[in-house]
Amino acid sequence: MLEAYEAYGDYESMMELVQGMVCHVAQKVLGTLSVKRSRQTNIRNIVDELVRQFDGLFKEAIATSDEHSTRKMIADELRDSLSPLISRLSELRLKIDEASVDEAGLEIRQLITKAEIEVTAMITIAKACSFAAGWG
Repeated sequence: MLEAYEAYGDYESMMELVQGMVCHVAQKVLGTLSVKRSRQTNIRNIVDELVRQFDGLFKEAIATSDEHSTRKMIADELRDSLSPLISRLSELRLKIDEASVDEAGLEIRQLITKAEIEVTAMITIAKACSFAAGWG
């Protein structure tokens, strides 16, 4: 925790003071003002978040599909089309290393694009069905 005070200072002088202290400590402790983070860690975090989002989407689709057969069909189709993508994302996450980060990143980008297309198509179908059935 850091607590700092300055007499007769405004918020700008406090920002400069705190920034200067943090930079000074970082330079003394780390020897640099930049911290490198592994690209593979970034990609793993992105994949983890995507898998969480897809899981939430599945649960939401299941919850809303119990009442209507058309919604259930759409939820099942969404789950069937996205499950292989999620499996592949999980495989890539486990195999990624610094040497393969560019190649894996490209494949992940392609999988995300495919998933976006699938979800958009399912949303369009769901809206059309709900409009035709008078749900929306």
